[in-house]
This record gives sequence, C-alpha cells and structure tokens, in this order.
Amino acid sequence: MKRKIDVYLLYFSYVIELIYLFSARIFNNYESTHTISVSKTGKPIFGNMKIYLDISMFSYYLFFAIMILYILFVLLKLKNKEPINLLKNTKLSLIILIIELINTGFIFHFTNLLASSSLLFVCVVLITNFILYLKYKNIIQNGILIIS
Repeated sequence: MKRKIDVYLLYFSYVIELIYLFSARIFNNYESTHTISVSKTGKPIFGNMKIYLDISMFSYYLFFAIMILYILFVLLKLKNKEPINLLKNTKLSLIILIIELINTGFIFHFTNLLASSSLLFVCVVLITNFILYLKYKNIIQNGILIIS
C-alpha cells in the first residue's frame, strides 16, 4: 500500500474531481434558473441547494490537500529510495486534464488555470515529474525512477 500511495492519490483525485464537477453543475443550474432571495442580514438564501455549494467548495479545497500530499509522498519516496513510476503518474494526471477539457468544452484559457483546482493540480504533477526527470534522467528505466 505504501509503495503506491502516489498512484492512489491520483485515482482519488478523479473521484474528487467528478464530485466537484457534478455538485458545482447542479448548483449552477439551480442558480441560473431560480431567483435567489436575500435575508434581512444580506445573505443569500439557497434553500436545500446549499448542500451542493458546500460539497463543491469542500471538494475544491480537498483537491489542494491532495496536491500537497502527492508532492510530500513523492518526496518521501525519494528520501526512502523507493521506485517512482513517473510515466504512469504523468499519464494518470493527464486524464484529469482530459476530464477538465471535456467539462469546459475543449476551450482552454489562462483564467481556467487560475480558477480550476484540477488544472492547477495537473500542472503541479507535471512540473514535479519533469523536475524529477531532469534531475534523475540517467537512472530512469522504462519510465520508473529507481534510486539505489
């Protein structure tokens, strides 16, 4: 289990990404088709749909936690001299990019990078893998970084 925690984090990020996308879409559809009333204190009243807003916000921030954990586990693997499958991690992170591109209709803007936690996650994973590749390119075998 400990050897593949970085891969499991990437798979878990798929689940979080899909939860975020579905809950944000449901809330955005409700928000665009209904009038949002305001309470006396000035706060919007969403009714039962606020749970979807809360879920999407929680999953958005959870994505950042997964990103930090991924980097920490890769650094821990480097410290313990365990093999890291850079090729597989790169392919898995690119699937997140495909999910996000499907969500945005294959329109990519720089503002999407700033607003989307998943695109930022993909960029961080790719940059981390690229730095590891440049640093250890002489000991990579079949896409797997093996430090002895």
